[in-house]
Amino acid sequence: MISQGNDGDYVDVGSSPAVSERTVAVAAANKSKQIADFSSRGVHGSFKERVKPDVTAVGVDVRSAKSGSGSDAASASGTSMSAPVTSGVLAIEMSGHSSWRTGDDTAALRFKSTLMNTASTDVLDSAGNSYSLSRTGTGMVNAYDAARSDVWLASDDNDHLVTASFGVVEAAQPLTETRTITVHNEGTAGHTFNAKYVGRYDAPGVSFSVSPSTFTVAAKQTAKVTITLTISDPSQLRRVIDPTMKTTTSIANGSSKLPRQYVTEAIGMLDLQIANPDQDSHPFLRLGVYAAPKLATEITAQAPMFDGSDPLVGKVALTGTGYDIGNPGTGVTQPLTMAFQWGATDDVNSTDPKANLKRQSDIDVVGAATNSPSLTDKSKGTLYFALAVRGGDHHRIASMAA
Repeated sequence: MISQGNDGDYVDVGSSPAVSERTVAVAAANKSKQIADFSSRGVHGSFKERVKPDVTAVGVDVRSAKSGSGSDAASASGTSMSAPVTSGVLAIEMSGHSSWRTGDDTAALRFKSTLMNTASTDVLDSAGNSYSLSRTGTGMVNAYDAARSDVWLASDDNDHLVTASFGVVEAAQPLTETRTITVHNEGTAGHTFNAKYVGRYDAPGVSFSVSPSTFTVAAKQTAKVTITLTISDPSQLRRVIDPTMKTTTSIANGSSKLPRQYVTEAIGMLDLQIANPDQDSHPFLRLGVYAAPKLATEITAQAPMFDGSDPLVGKVALTGTGYDIGNPGTGVTQPLTMAFQWGATDDVNSTDPKANLKRQSDIDVVGAATNSPSLTDKSKGTLYFALAVRGGDHHRIASMAA
């Protein structure tokens, strides 16, 4: 059980081990089920498709025993308060499912999933908007439902994360991706559920669907549900900000604050509701669904051709797909291409191909470029460097300039 952090609307990337898929990272809300101003956002799918926090609990004005005071109490606020509250909820859940304590890896997944699946109350802002998964997780913890639910569900493709995360989805062509959800019935009676996707933040150009819409999971058995992400036309993708997110940073530039960096998020919930509530009182369940869609291009550069009078000026032919669809200030995209002079190649490639994180730090090629020759005052130019590394979730080589 890990506190998410107290950096407010900004991402707390230093809250390891909260980023681990095997932890339960907890955000904080007040007793009116509104997010606490200090409760940090978590990671947003760019690191191994992980999305945090997992759940939210009350963390404002929590009263507890005051150390060294005898019988007096003290009040405190923070995600260091909401995490212990969630530990208490988990203890109640575990007391209601003593047979689940099998002592193996599956037991931890059962308890974490059930805690998240039954956190079915949204955390809202003052305007009534539901927060992103990256701010509140699935929702407010619910001790009563967690203790009595004998069904739990998790994404097969995301290990112990539980959430059905697609991570960052780069779309240069139409694409379809899926996540398979396994629904486990640990009880002695079967249940029939209606399944649907309920959107929270709809990103332009992205859609989700669920199949089947109705299913039965027998006692001590499992059932499968498929969530499908579809981007039919990448040119319809737009860069939009979460409506509950601040548009500026806390850093001032003169009299104004700098605009913040953000990713477009497509977020919703897989909702499971009992099909026959008059005969079956099993609690409502849900699972977070997350994607960060990103318009991409597929461009290949041909060998440079020096066929003019100036031996230092050549042409590079670019082929592939690209999108030039307007002014970046309106949320649409213009592609940028920059050429770098090759400087060096690292021929040592001993990193394990499966160690993707290490490979993202394994330099392959280094290049440099400058815009000085095009300037009247050469001293005003900028020197750029590019590093091509061997790792990357989407491409063998990922480049960056600085």
